[in-house]
Amino acid sequence: MNEVGRNLAYTAMLLLALWAVSYFWPSDKVEEISLEPALLNPTISVELTALRDLDRIAVEITGRCRLVNAEDPQRPVLKELHDVDEDLYLTLVGPQLGPYIMHQKHVILEAEGDNAMRLNTYFYPGRLHIRVKEDKKSRLGQRLQLSLELPLEDYVLGVVCGEMSSQVPGSAAALRAQAVAARTYALYRLGQGRNLRDNTTDQVFQSIDFVTKEALEAVASTRGLVLRWKDQLLPTYFHRNCGGGTANAEAAAFFRKETTPLAGVFEPACRTPRGLWEHRVPATDLDELARQRELGSWLRAISVLHKDATGRWLEVRLLGPDDHVDLPADQVRAALHFPSTQVTDMERHADGSLVFRGYGYGHGVGLCQEGALRLSRSQATYAEILAHYYPSAQLVPLTADLELLLP
Repeated sequence: MNEVGRNLAYTAMLLLALWAVSYFWPSDKVEEISLEPALLNPTISVELTALRDLDRIAVEITGRCRLVNAEDPQRPVLKELHDVDEDLYLTLVGPQLGPYIMHQKHVILEAEGDNAMRLNTYFYPGRLHIRVKEDKKSRLGQRLQLSLELPLEDYVLGVVCGEMSSQVPGSAAALRAQAVAARTYALYRLGQGRNLRDNTTDQVFQSIDFVTKEALEAVASTRGLVLRWKDQLLPTYFHRNCGGGTANAEAAAFFRKETTPLAGVFEPACRTPRGLWEHRVPATDLDELARQRELGSWLRAISVLHKDATGRWLEVRLLGPDDHVDLPADQVRAALHFPSTQVTDMERHADGSLVFRGYGYGHGVGLCQEGALRLSRSQATYAEILAHYYPSAQLVPLTADLELLLP
């Protein structure tokens, strides 16, 4: 082979080697895709308040499970169990599950794998924390506190099923907006050092018996998405019906400073004759409120001091024979149990009772669930619904760069 032929052969071999390296060596593009930030799904806890005051709770678990000592950092197994169908109750020496007495103040019951556990009527996911709490009102001077430890996304699914009807036609976008609000609110509350409860004190959380295909889709399609404002998780309050406009959170005394995404929006479509309510408060309840506030033995009057542009009560004065006190209207609403601070009429009857009339249901701050459903049926996306009720908030994925915002 002459010199020219040898050079061509060497060149061909070099090109073939370079091609082989480029073909089999992973490219930068593939590496970038593999390093995409993973969505976080932290484990959280929710107290089952519906089981708080019961003397006995039926527990059923199919398959293997165990009782773990949560008071020991090593969390040793106290007892291996199989196919549990027993009552859980409190004795003088500790919690007891069937024949087994635990002799501990804090025990965890965990099922093997993904098996759910039945507590009385309903099935729940996660691990059950059983704590003994002091309670002077109870017969033993103590009571059981039950809470679930479960992934955030499982909790959000339970809230979507508890807070909205998931099988209403045209509700897909509203359910997704609710999922984002529930996820953000849970993390915000936990970040305050608060324990989550399964009722309206925080968010209504339902068992897996109520899970629907629509709710599963809403949570899965918004997985890991939260709302942020000024580099903090937004307190994403929500309620059933605003009655004509959502409340300004600062004016309604929810916060001490202005929070732009919770400044309130007009919603005239939520004020309809169908939504008009009437609520009677007996004189005995009014008098009890006066005594609690140290105003005297009876309540003489309720005066409205401030309203917003939609007519919502913001601040009221309670007047008794001895004194008076000015309070946020929502505190009075909660104390007297009328549905909303969108009060249009208040009438005193001869028996001393007060009859309130108005629109809406709930505190009125943040997302209006019935308004969100109306927007969803009008083809609005869940991002558009969130932007309407929480203007200027950012919809962001819950990834590692947000870990500092987590509890």
